[in-house]
Amino acid sequence: SNLCKNGEIFVPCKACETCERALRGSHPGIIEVNAEGLSIKREALREILEEFRFKSYTGGKRFLIIDEAENLTVKSANLLLKTIEEPPDGVFIILVTSRIARILPTIRSRCKHVHFGLMKKEEVAKVFELEGIPRDELFIELADGSPGLGIKLYKEFSKDVNLFNELKSLVREPSIEKVFKLSDAM
Repeated sequence: SNLCKNGEIFVPCKACETCERALRGSHPGIIEVNAEGLSIKREALREILEEFRFKSYTGGKRFLIIDEAENLTVKSANLLLKTIEEPPDGVFIILVTSRIARILPTIRSRCKHVHFGLMKKEEVAKVFELEGIPRDELFIELADGSPGLGIKLYKEFSKDVNLFNELKSLVREPSIEKVFKLSDAM
């Protein structure tokens, strides 16, 4: 990998200090940006991009991972576009999305697209475990090979026990009445 000294390209060892820090989310060369509420705000992104303009104090490569990049506001997307057009040396920007059409065309046209296949249920379960999400077969099934979707659904529906139980009931025994009842509850 680009950070791990022991692993191969794209296959980190997961045992060295660098890998352990990356897995804990405390590696200074890996910054992940997530939506605050429903969007990724310009102010949060600006602060990170400013930091990336300076050289890394470790001298290594740095990675900015923007999860659910479709949630960039127009202002934050335009701010990001400037950085994508003239990226600092050693900085890699990774946009993760399941809705590429919601990314500004000007950004899409300047990015290399990498499409990932759907994951097996056991792989989705492992991602759940890494993210601290309880193993729930319903949400692993609903993820349909996309752990991000499963986690998002879990976080949304597990807050309301009644809604959660209605969803389970609908999945186990589908009916139009249950769909209407669930949509009314939402």
